[in-house]
Amino acid sequence: MNTLDIESHLIGSIYDAALESTLWPQVMANIVSFTQANTATFFGMDALNPDYNFVFSHNVCQQNVKEYFEEGWSHIDKKVLGGALARVGVGVASTNSVLFGSFDNYKQAVGDFYHFLKKWNMTMQAGVLLEHSPFRWVTLGIHRAEEFGDFSPQTVAFLERIAPHLRRSLQIHRKLSIYKEQHQSLHQIFNSMHTGILLLNKQGDVAYSNHAMEQLLLKYPVLDIEHTGLKALDSLKNAELQYILKDTLFAEPIPKRYGGVLTLPVNPFNHHLLLTVVPFTSLALSTNITQQVSAAIFITDSQEPNYICTQVLQKTYHLTESEIRLCESFVNSPNLEQVAITLNLSLASVRTYIKSIYQKTQQHSQAELLKFLLGLKVNFEHIR
Repeated sequence: MNTLDIESHLIGSIYDAALESTLWPQVMANIVSFTQANTATFFGMDALNPDYNFVFSHNVCQQNVKEYFEEGWSHIDKKVLGGALARVGVGVASTNSVLFGSFDNYKQAVGDFYHFLKKWNMTMQAGVLLEHSPFRWVTLGIHRAEEFGDFSPQTVAFLERIAPHLRRSLQIHRKLSIYKEQHQSLHQIFNSMHTGILLLNKQGDVAYSNHAMEQLLLKYPVLDIEHTGLKALDSLKNAELQYILKDTLFAEPIPKRYGGVLTLPVNPFNHHLLLTVVPFTSLALSTNITQQVSAAIFITDSQEPNYICTQVLQKTYHLTESEIRLCESFVNSPNLEQVAITLNLSLASVRTYIKSIYQKTQQHSQAELLKFLLGLKVNFEHIR
């Protein structure tokens, strides 16, 4: 395969890994091979949702990972390298030498962390920040020893091209992880999600639709799925959709985007459906989905309510079902009087529940609780 074909296949494999996490090590191996690196890590930490923490890597031994966390190097990494990447922006790739002006400046900035990196032949680095907040940090990094020199601008550009695909795949992975403990097959998981999902075969025909998608299209008939090939009823939006689908399924247009994001208006009052199109490497996803799947479309309503990870509230903070229902209502209408009306409770009962929730989650005000709950939001994010 030529370079473009290899990159195309690698991007498809990123979305495959979003559905099946055991594929991530092979994705990391392919990235290492493509970039002439020695090691690669896809790393995420989420203080509010520790169940979402992950480390996928290639050629990184367990002793390396153990020392990284036990010696506190993860905090230095987040503060120094993560801080430098945050200054250039999420989705912007760079090398450590460029970030700090020179390799010597970088060595000075990381201090003793440099000796850890040198020990594991990871001193020359290129990376891209995929998510960043006070509570969350997700990054992709590739590394090699100093004697091999800095990574080329072409390699940095490649990391930047795959960054949005990694971010979208992470969104998909998180949505699936919420339901995996309750449902065994991918078919059951899809049908439990709030996000509408269409799976397409290589010809662009619909191979599968989940319940949420069915409800969206019944309410807002903006797509034609009954005839050959998926179409948008709005002619201008259909032209954009066909371009993205052709790009995703056949990879013919130049430049290649391998999927994308668009909106479909449903009325003139700034109400629309949001669509993310992603490619796969033609997988048979389960016995319930018999056709080979080459692409997926994830659709949400711009006016949908906020959904929060109730499993975290139950397992980590031990909230009761009644308290969880109150949190779900509060995050969408942070007014206790309105919550009382919505749940058909007295205001006194709502205040009693709130006090219990404060105690269990270590929050001290309605503003703190709202910020905490928004940190547990699991709505699908359409990343361009």
